[in-house]
Amino acid sequence: MSIYYDETHTISTRDAGLYNQCRPSALLGILQDTATNAALSIHLDQYALLAQYNVIWMLARIWFRLERPLFHCDEILIRTWHRGNRRATIYRDFDIYQNGVKIGEAVSNWVLADQGTRKLFRPTNIPAFLTTDGGALCKEIILNKLRMPQQIAQVPSHTFHFSDIDLNGHVNNVKYADVVCDALALDRSLDGHFVSSFQINYLAECRCGETMTLYAGEQDGVSYAGGTDRDGNERFVGALTLTPLPMAHGEK
Repeated sequence: MSIYYDETHTISTRDAGLYNQCRPSALLGILQDTATNAALSIHLDQYALLAQYNVIWMLARIWFRLERPLFHCDEILIRTWHRGNRRATIYRDFDIYQNGVKIGEAVSNWVLADQGTRKLFRPTNIPAFLTTDGGALCKEIILNKLRMPQQIAQVPSHTFHFSDIDLNGHVNNVKYADVVCDALALDRSLDGHFVSSFQINYLAECRCGETMTLYAGEQDGVSYAGGTDRDGNERFVGALTLTPLPMAHGEK
């Protein structure tokens, strides 16, 4: 039996950015909020796991693909489920619908870690994961490591501040997506296009006051941006693909 969770969202004024399009960070926020509520519905949310096992959810990688752009006031339905246990990680899948038509999909990769030590905790230690997966709905997509192109350029650095920090004390997951988009100067390159795919890999936590040196490059039609700390350690890498807008929205 497949166990999935549905949630409807409307692209709000907070979600829409330049050219009236839903920002990648906003869509990632919607996906993560839906994942949180889905976990809550089967009693696998962070508060339940913290109380029982002293572990928290940590997002490692997330990716989405869209067949068409999302605009302000668009209503979408997100359907989501988890894949069950896969070593130390848990995959959560999503399908994205508009007016009953599937227009995209997403995959996220999570780990469970001890709240204090950040030591990884195996999902096999939690019996509920054995009976609440998506069954036949489960995708086979695996999120691989992102590697920056050989030809990259340094772009203006970014310092994380109070507004970037979440309740766990580190930079909120969706904030990295905004940093990636800024590093790739999407304010210029997005005109006449939309972000048809986006992936970000989180390599280490960032905290308030830390400054990241940013690099950007392009390879095989994919734009990449990543951040390193003052010691040169890579903290995150993002990659996105731009696709021309459909004529109904792109003609001038």
